[in-house]
Amino acid sequence: MTSFASATPRSWPDGPVRYLLTDDERKEFGRLKSDEARSAYAESFWRRLDPDPATPINEFRETYEARCAQAAARFEPIGGPAWASDRARVFILLGEPQSVRRETAGLLAVEKEVWLYPTGDSASGIEIPFFRCPNGAYRLDPTCPGVAPSSVSNEWFRANAVRWLTFGTPLYLRSQVNRYLASLAGSGAEPISRPARTPTPVRADEPEGSSPFVDATYFFRAQDGSVLTLFAIEVPERPASGDATGTIRAAVTLEERLGAATRALLLDPPADGGRVYVGRSYLPSRSSHAARFAVQDAGREEIRVRNRRLDVPDLSGFSASSVVPAERFGPAGDDPRVVVGSEEVVPRPDAVFRNGELLRLYLQVYGATADPRTSMPRVDVAFHFTCDAKPRPRAIRQPFKVTGAAGASMGLALPIGDWPEGSYRVDVDLHDRVTGARATTAGAFRIAAR
Repeated sequence: MTSFASATPRSWPDGPVRYLLTDDERKEFGRLKSDEARSAYAESFWRRLDPDPATPINEFRETYEARCAQAAARFEPIGGPAWASDRARVFILLGEPQSVRRETAGLLAVEKEVWLYPTGDSASGIEIPFFRCPNGAYRLDPTCPGVAPSSVSNEWFRANAVRWLTFGTPLYLRSQVNRYLASLAGSGAEPISRPARTPTPVRADEPEGSSPFVDATYFFRAQDGSVLTLFAIEVPERPASGDATGTIRAAVTLEERLGAATRALLLDPPADGGRVYVGRSYLPSRSSHAARFAVQDAGREEIRVRNRRLDVPDLSGFSASSVVPAERFGPAGDDPRVVVGSEEVVPRPDAVFRNGELLRLYLQVYGATADPRTSMPRVDVAFHFTCDAKPRPRAIRQPFKVTGAAGASMGLALPIGDWPEGSYRVDVDLHDRVTGARATTAGAFRIAAR
């Protein structure tokens, strides 16, 4: 029999068998006190999965361990054993795909390897995309999170896996595969059928801290109950060639984490010749997305990308928007890109303010109750600033307070000439005087030398 044993009996549940163990079985194993008992438990576990105990061969175990060995030889050992990679896990559990295709990346695309598995419907199948991450690994989740693999087994899946591996019968319906992959990687795999993208001359994935652009996302409540999401990318001060607006393109791609359609939008170039590209989308409240920020510089003939997890907040009831470090804010003008309701706010994505200039922060307050005597809301707002310039974070000054505010828009402009350099957090506490309701929001910025 093919062997794919763990280094010690104690470590058996941490090997590839983790994909089959239920929570109860893992707990049972954890209560065992000796290696002899652990080895005996492992053998009894495999016997329970033997589809034909009358034969000397355990077909399920043979097939499973053979796939584990194949996966260990075929896939990348990046950040852990090769069998623990996403492609290896899917290969171990679903077997060899019917076909594999690769989609090259463009500004609005993500480099993918797409596996096709047939279903009972011969006219279609399940397509499982793996997204290429900055370290070269392929992940089910396009945000490329650095998480260790964990057990995802459940009784329904294992029972069907036995039948799949023993009889080769395609039992996985679309919804079942999507649900399984959602538990496997934290993001769904949607049945998709897309043509390959046009190749891009050069593509460079950028790990955190090395990318020559800064990205930011801000959330505001929309009148229809959705969340107005503003995306901003700040590009380098000197692009590789000529004018930024002519050579730089910026885009955001959103893959909804549980299988809805992909959104892709180009960000508008700066209207004032600056460096901030902005765009907007209306997203469902409390939805979760894998966001890909991309910048293309024609002078360098490359696309640089950064992956983010994007969780859209719930802004219903008494609540507040994102805190936006701003270049400027005020009544809406002629630039529709930065209009939020009746106001405009031009974000500063890098959130860096220099000594001697004003610290500008903007937010909106929603759902405050009108005072019956004045027909106007009354909200107390307190801004608390904390700085990590010292070995331990410490409060800066007394909280800045606005009492009895009646409008939805809150703009704060403070001189920071004597504030120490460093990274700051601002916590905003809101109190509705009429109902007593409370809400909070928070933001961050940095103060640097001029």
